Amino acid sequence: FAGLALSFHLLVGVYNLFCLIPVFTLQQRETKNFLINTIKSFPIFLIAGSVGIYGILYQLTLVSDDLSRMGWDIYVNIRVPHHTLPTHLPVEIWIKFIIFTLLNLFFFIKSEKKAMKMLSSYAIFSSVVSLIGLLIFLVWGPGHHLKYYFFRFGSIMLPLITFLNIISFTIEKF
Repeated sequence: FAGLALSFHLLVGVYNLFCLIPVFTLQQRETKNFLINTIKSFPIFLIAGSVGIYGILYQLTLVSDDLSRMGWDIYVNIRVPHHTLPTHLPVEIWIKFIIFTLLNLFFFIKSEKKAMKMLSSYAIFSSVVSLIGLLIFLVWGPGHHLKYYFFRFGSIMLPLITFLNIISFTIEKF
């Protein structure tokens, strides 16, 4: 499914792959044939993700000129700053972000269920995507670098996974 996510939406697919790193790491610890299964499924990933992989390669090899950067600066700063700039996000969003991240860290540490640990690690890495965007903002300011919507993936996945983990943790404890 990671390949399909990459083909349907580049950013969601790339962020999804990034968040799957800890999930695969946790899976690998307990599965003997993990590496063999990963190698076997890699061609399926390449086929399913071929459209997205082509899009990424195209974007990376595309020469970006000043006019293109100006267009992205307008897009980031004027058209959709509520999605791309951390200074345009309400304080409540940042408070929820911190609380949800800490809750998932708690679930990761305290849960004995492998599935909850994997889900929590995915959520924590979705927070890392936002933190990378925040770091880019702090280093380079509100410019075209923020066109990749660093804050949108975590703003969806973090509350969703936290909700699922709260339910699962409650069921596990009672």
